[in-house]
Amino acid sequence: MQHYSEREIIEGLFNRENAVLKFIYKMYFPTIRNLVTTNSGNEEEAKDIFQEALLIIYDKITNNDFNLTCSFKTFLYSVCRNLWHEQLRYKKKNLRTIEDYDAYVDVGSEIDKFAYENIADYLFYKHFLSLTASCQEIIKMLLNKVSSKEIVKSMGFSSEDYANKRKYQCKQILFKRIKNDPLYKKVIENGNNF
Repeated sequence: MQHYSEREIIEGLFNRENAVLKFIYKMYFPTIRNLVTTNSGNEEEAKDIFQEALLIIYDKITNNDFNLTCSFKTFLYSVCRNLWHEQLRYKKKNLRTIEDYDAYVDVGSEIDKFAYENIADYLFYKHFLSLTASCQEIIKMLLNKVSSKEIVKSMGFSSEDYANKRKYQCKQILFKRIKNDPLYKKVIENGNNF
């Protein structure tokens, strides 16, 4: 497996390079899984925290608001640790301390602010990334107001009717996943609007 420097990781995230994302997942997810599972969580929650942290970091990189002052591994771990701590507080798990598996830096209020101000974006991207590659392409074209005729050409579909059917299916899958997300339910129950 190819290794990446800190700079290559940041550039790879910025450019959404699959090879870099796979590298990050393979190298760093086991530590985050240990963090979450040893502190009242499960593997699914660890995956969600890991994905949320990557989205936060991606947003910071793309908004030119990113200055890495520690290793990428430490920063990623710190963001995950903070997100998991917040989730435990929400679940009312009274843990005084989190058992750590790596060094971390304080990223507290900055990440909290991002997480709560951008909850709609987070939910959209979290579930968008869980769609098939085909549905992701269709949703991107929808967002860019590409016509059904162009979608037929681009995707190699047989007709505009089929393209419209696929657009509808992909939107429905995305909306259903967002609405079934516990975070969405929490926001709705608390009366917060997107």
